[in-house]
Amino acid sequence: LALRGVKNINVCLDTQSAAVEYDFRELSMSEIVRAVCNLGFSAKPAISSVAVGIQDATLLIGGMMCRDCVRKVNEKLRAINGVHKVEVSLEDNQASVSYEVTLTSIEQILEAVGELGFVVNLPDNIPPSKVIFHLDHLSCELCATSIERVLVDKPGVNHVEVSLSERSCSVSFFDYQLKPSSIQEYIEATGYNCHMKTLETPPQLDSALYRYWLASIVKYDYVVGVTCQSHVRHIEEELSRQRGVMGIKVSLELSTAAVVFLLQKTDPEEIRQAIANMGYECSIIAGLAEKDDEISTETEVLPPINEKSPLLSPMDDRAQLHASQRSLQMVFQKSIERLSNLSRASSQNTFINMNTAVLQKAFFIIRGMTCLSCVATIEKNLQKVEGVHHVLVALLAERAEVRFDPKLITSEQIAEAIDDMGFDAAVLEDAECIQGELVLFISGMTCVSCINSIEKTVLRIPGVLSASVSLSNHKGTFTFDPDIVGPRAIVEAIETCGFNTSLPSSAEVRTAARLSHREEIRKWRAAFLISLLFGVPTMALMIFYMTATPSTEDRHNQTMVIPGLSLENALLFALATPVQFIGGRHFYRAAARSLRHGSANMDVLIMLATNISYFYSVIVLIVAMAMNQAMSPMTFFDTVPMLIVFLCLGRWMESVAKGATTEALTKLIEMEPTTALIVDPDDQESDKEIEAQLVSRGDILKVLPGTRVPVDGRVLEGQSQVDEAHITGESLPVDKGPEDIVYSGSINLNGVLIIRATHVGQETTIGQIVKL
Repeated sequence: LALRGVKNINVCLDTQSAAVEYDFRELSMSEIVRAVCNLGFSAKPAISSVAVGIQDATLLIGGMMCRDCVRKVNEKLRAINGVHKVEVSLEDNQASVSYEVTLTSIEQILEAVGELGFVVNLPDNIPPSKVIFHLDHLSCELCATSIERVLVDKPGVNHVEVSLSERSCSVSFFDYQLKPSSIQEYIEATGYNCHMKTLETPPQLDSALYRYWLASIVKYDYVVGVTCQSHVRHIEEELSRQRGVMGIKVSLELSTAAVVFLLQKTDPEEIRQAIANMGYECSIIAGLAEKDDEISTETEVLPPINEKSPLLSPMDDRAQLHASQRSLQMVFQKSIERLSNLSRASSQNTFINMNTAVLQKAFFIIRGMTCLSCVATIEKNLQKVEGVHHVLVALLAERAEVRFDPKLITSEQIAEAIDDMGFDAAVLEDAECIQGELVLFISGMTCVSCINSIEKTVLRIPGVLSASVSLSNHKGTFTFDPDIVGPRAIVEAIETCGFNTSLPSSAEVRTAARLSHREEIRKWRAAFLISLLFGVPTMALMIFYMTATPSTEDRHNQTMVIPGLSLENALLFALATPVQFIGGRHFYRAAARSLRHGSANMDVLIMLATNISYFYSVIVLIVAMAMNQAMSPMTFFDTVPMLIVFLCLGRWMESVAKGATTEALTKLIEMEPTTALIVDPDDQESDKEIEAQLVSRGDILKVLPGTRVPVDGRVLEGQSQVDEAHITGESLPVDKGPEDIVYSGSINLNGVLIIRATHVGQETTIGQIVKL
């Protein structure tokens, strides 16, 4: 425990206990317990701190709205004799106090805070609240379990129960730690739409949750603004009778109102409607929702105004009422000040950040680049051009991606700037942004509702273009814009819904590719052999009859099987039929798919030619036999085997060539590592190993000596030598330092490199080679 104030620690393994000697002026017991829990152990005080004279207490303070309030509470508590340590949080509306029980008491501390005009209570005296949500599309127990698993670990949640029959979720929670809106967000993050049915809060919270809301009031009947003081009194008197409204202050000068109300009894829309019913048009300006502003959005927990709390026994009803009134007065004062600031800011248009420019992205085709020096020249010189914010050049693809401010420069001017450097550049008008694709195996899905939950959750992520999940093979395919979102965000969103994900291994992908080409080779080889088996006799028979009957005058010497059918045509029909329907069946399937999509390809032409030859011959033979002709007509059965045999041979040879190419590309792809070490930008000493497919553009990675570079990137820190033989063919290692480019699959020989990913997925150099 490297904590300031800890003097000595004795840990006993047998008794599972630890004795800690510490300075209570610098450290509290709760901080020690929290530090032990952060180490992964379960800890709690074995001996009450009262026994040693020091007590830790957490106060829930309502009414703090600014840093000045925090300062006042801090000074007031430190002035109490016996209080040694005070920590006040404006964000949590809480204060942690360490005090000596022999010199002061918790009642004196609570009374001191109440004298400042704030209302204070202890967490132990606030029972949990209960909220019930209705869940849409809840259809299986696994869905219910996933929601329970997500909620049960959230801070402030006491108990969770999901009913599948009623499609509801009942949550018991502590209102000073968690809000119903946050619970609703947690549920919707799992992919299920929900809305709140009921909310039950303890009486201690009825006057505890104040929210400050600003409203703009305008006279309805063609009169702009609140024109007289009578309008102000009318609004204040009528609205003060509204259920849940604790107070209202209307400003005649600004035509605005500050309203303090109870969230459990009313909402901003009801207040707006009440003002509208008085004959005024009212619109909500904004809720004061920023803790960093001068006004706090809400006071988390306050004791009841009309009920005497046992903790505040030293304070009488008058003191409680005085504290509440002072708190409301502070609210009104701060609210009106904020309204004035908002009005002035609105008139000066200070809400608009004029310095924030909307950047555009353009792609350029660049000819004449021969090495990395050309890439560095283009990137460095373009970065100096006014209006250009980001430049990324791909050497092999001969493309450049540039982000620029269209108000300062155009894409044509950027192309001219590249031309001035000695390269030929042109704008790609119809260039499409490279989309990232992520394929995941998703376990835990049991029904269609699970699919809808995953797809809706993922599609809510900005930058996700499409999401397709299959229940049969438990696989999901997602496309996204890599400039906006990365694959890790998609994985985290799915796991937040309660499902487990895994990436298909690169070995499985390569094996599937090999099997696919092997199956293709076997298919066309079998089709060729079948066609050849019947095609060779067809050719021999055709040559024989052409030699035996060289002229058409001798056709009356045909050997007739039946009238109209000669032996030659009978044999050709028997040999051509298997070739047409067995050897050529793959052409039939491909042609049918093409026609189904409204297009015609080469397979359609092949089937058109062979079918015309075959069925024409069949029809003329049937007609000749039906008419009992003495001679058999001329047929074209020999065309079918000859054509299909050579086409199947060509497809077979093409598949063999593709298979060899795939094997070569597979060996190249195998050079890419499957994992990467991602580094936290704030703490580069800590790193985390992730799948290389989950690396996003802009991630900072660490490359250790002897490992391969996972993606294309630019060196930020470190010096090393890198073997790039698989890309450049250069056998000697290349020195790399800051601002140098490294390629995926390169071997880092010595030294640690910190790089920033610039090209990932299909954008890497190896990906471009495979694409070509």
